[in-house]
Amino acid sequence: MLKSEELKITTVSENTSNSTNLLGQLGLCVLVEAADYKFLIDTGASSTVSQNVDALGINLDLVEAIVLSHGHLDHTGGLRAILAKMKKKPVRIVAHPEVWGLKYAKNKKTGKYSYVGIPFRPEELERYGAQFEFTSEPTWLTEDIVASGEELMTTSFESVAKGAFVKNDSGYTPDPCADDQSVYIRTDLGLIIVLGCAHRGIINIIRHAQQLMKTEKVHMVLGGTHLGPAPEEQVTSTIEALKDIGLQWLGVSHCTGQKVAAKLSQTFGDKFFYNNTGTINFPNIDIFNCSDTTATNIPDADYYSEIVRDVNLTVDKDWSGGGIRALSLRFYGNAGNVADANTQMYVALEDSEGKVAVVNYGNYADENIDDPTVRRCIRYADSWGFGGMVIVNLFAYRSTDPSKLHEVSDPIGPDNDFHIRRCAKLSEKTILAW
Repeated sequence: MLKSEELKITTVSENTSNSTNLLGQLGLCVLVEAADYKFLIDTGASSTVSQNVDALGINLDLVEAIVLSHGHLDHTGGLRAILAKMKKKPVRIVAHPEVWGLKYAKNKKTGKYSYVGIPFRPEELERYGAQFEFTSEPTWLTEDIVASGEELMTTSFESVAKGAFVKNDSGYTPDPCADDQSVYIRTDLGLIIVLGCAHRGIINIIRHAQQLMKTEKVHMVLGGTHLGPAPEEQVTSTIEALKDIGLQWLGVSHCTGQKVAAKLSQTFGDKFFYNNTGTINFPNIDIFNCSDTTATNIPDADYYSEIVRDVNLTVDKDWSGGGIRALSLRFYGNAGNVADANTQMYVALEDSEGKVAVVNYGNYADENIDDPTVRRCIRYADSWGFGGMVIVNLFAYRSTDPSKLHEVSDPIGPDNDFHIRRCAKLSEKTILAW
């Protein structure tokens, strides 16, 4: 059974982005790293996914396979660009036989049909090194990871969207999306299910996964749910069914739609997240939820030592591996226990070897909060006629006490200079300020 600490899931491309360094585009591409086995699920809508690969520092030469969730353009349009970047050939591509169907979408208002299938022919992709494996049966990538193959539709409330069609000798006929498949990962925490678009219904998919993997426990589901265009009755029934499954994490993407995502967020609270471009999931790491904890719960919380001692939080594994630099628990408030959204308190967490996370404290800005200095810079930029402003830190390690910078071995960090150079190239004017 795969240990969850050996698993990392990165969303390479999705409709929206959580970073200025990454491009959002309609579609989906996910990188799964399971111990020494790495593979892609879909390739996004176009060559923009290739740019995100570079920005995320992904080495495609280590990728063993590509799983196509189905044959729509927004999941396959980046195939050629990805294949062109991969030096290790041939490239194994797992897909359903119907993935090459002539797929169309029907416009509700005009009644016109638009082609939405794979924008390449097999022969072209084979010249780039593609080696296709077509099957409607499950394909085991490892002993704990499987591409589902054709997923049965067993619920009474789920159906394929009415706007999906295939073109054949009879003209345009409704597309049953038989090629729709997902990836199931068996871990010590339970099943992790990565969806492409879930055209055949997220509950159908979960039930199929439970039956195939012979377990009822589902830890995480992430990806496109295709609930955005679904009827209200289907959305309601799906949410009720999801509540019964007992998910620990639900990360939605792409075709879920903002309206349905908001409903899911309200229903699942802290178990919900939006899985957009740049989201990196380490399923073995719990996110500490402090919604019921504030600085006022801790008497005389003037120093970090007191907070750490009173809260007494530890991490029972070495989190410094797998690319994780630090873990922290955030409180809003200040040392005098006065609620103030502009002041943040960070509490150190130790791992089993006594390594302590980066601890920051004091009035400073981050990606969510502006401090007085940042607000002044914004006013200056606006008065000078600029439409926006990007602030970068010289060091990845941040502290309001400069002497602390001398106490860490690498305050700059491995990637910080790259981001500084990139932002400078994109900017009309660069200002150095201390």
